[in-house]
Amino acid sequence: MDNPECKFLQYGLLDTEFSSKWNTDILKYVVSKDIGHRIAWEFVTENWSFLSERYGTELLHVVLKTMGRFIITDVQIQELQVFCNNTLEEDGRERATLLLEFSKTENMEMKEYLTRVADWLRKNIDA
Repeated sequence: MDNPECKFLQYGLLDTEFSSKWNTDILKYVVSKDIGHRIAWEFVTENWSFLSERYGTELLHVVLKTMGRFIITDVQIQELQVFCNNTLEEDGRERATLLLEFSKTENMEMKEYLTRVADWLRKNIDA
């Protein structure tokens, strides 16, 4: 990974007061962007040992919650769950699973709602 977002995240791994203090905010920012959520996920999985030691498992839950807005398929959930199952304790896995399932349901409901709105607009707006 040699893009600006990755370099931004790598900077957060440096052991400086600035990077340590702001690393979670940097990660949340990158993960919240359409192009950044995959980059951030790869970064988290590649650096999980270090990140979990420094920030604990709460960081993963923050990332999962933010990434949740991008989850719409079972394959996406499975990818995240496999990582969680391999890295978290039982209670953390349960929390992560609930969070991911809730995100998927919420995203599917939003997709259905937006489809209904688009259909209504096509039918009711003069072309």
